[in-house]
Amino acid sequence: MEYHQTMWAEMKPDVYDGENCDQVRPRWHAHAEGDMDSDYTETVTLDSKQFPPGTKILVMEPCCPKCGMIPDLCRTDEGCDFDWDAWTLDQYS
Repeated sequence: MEYHQTMWAEMKPDVYDGENCDQVRPRWHAHAEGDMDSDYTETVTLDSKQFPPGTKILVMEPCCPKCGMIPDLCRTDEGCDFDWDAWTLDQYS
């Protein structure tokens, strides 16, 4: 069976949040096929009644360029010193 992506969402944090514009606030940047524009939201809610049987949701997490693990596992790996906070600021500033 082939699949066609109809919705996309990326966690693109607001790296200028807070009173001093120095805090990171998680948020989703979402787009659906057929929409004229994308939008930011803090939650993504998918009502199963809106999708036909067999619909799949695809979530891809970045992997650490040093150890190859996803962020949660990389941060607990004492052998890896990759700075995810610096990476976030570099990617989304």
